Amino acid sequence: MGKSYRKRSIIGNAADTDKWDKQQANRRLRHKLRQQVKTMKTITYDKPLPILREVSDEWSFNKDGKHYVDPEIHKEAMRK
Repeated sequence: MGKSYRKRSIIGNAADTDKWDKQQANRRLRHKLRQQVKTMKTITYDKPLPILREVSDEWSFNKDGKHYVDPEIHKEAMRK
């Protein structure tokens, strides 16, 4: 029982998965692609189609990163 508590008070962010963020990013990409295809009258290679990284930033997803918690206030977060 000596190791049943965390030694450091660093925990991951609250989101369990990135599913919602990925869905929103792909919806934004498809929307931009549809807009651009509608405005193109002929196929020209001057203006490239957008890619996923241009419309979303994976660093801003809900699951990204970790944070410190106060071990006195959040005792349940300090249990393993």
